[in-house]
Amino acid sequence: LDGVKDASDVVLGGRQVGVLGAGAVSSGTVAVTVPATAPPGTYWMLGCSDGGGSQPELNEANNCKVSATQVTVQ
Repeated sequence: LDGVKDASDVVLGGRQVGVLGAGAVSSGTVAVTVPATAPPGTYWMLGCSDGGGSQPELNEANNCKVSATQVTVQ
């Protein structure tokens, strides 16, 4: 609902990406399914790398990008 990753967020999909160097980018497509139990409302989608925090980094706060528009669940 707020565009910020936290423990209440639900993982809808994922893809494997190899190690990226500083400033590197990886683009790809992932199909997701919104759970039937999701309450109606508008939601932000987040794309995050290293979701499990397994890759040591100097800045762990820059691993997510929020969608440009919200998704509406009815």
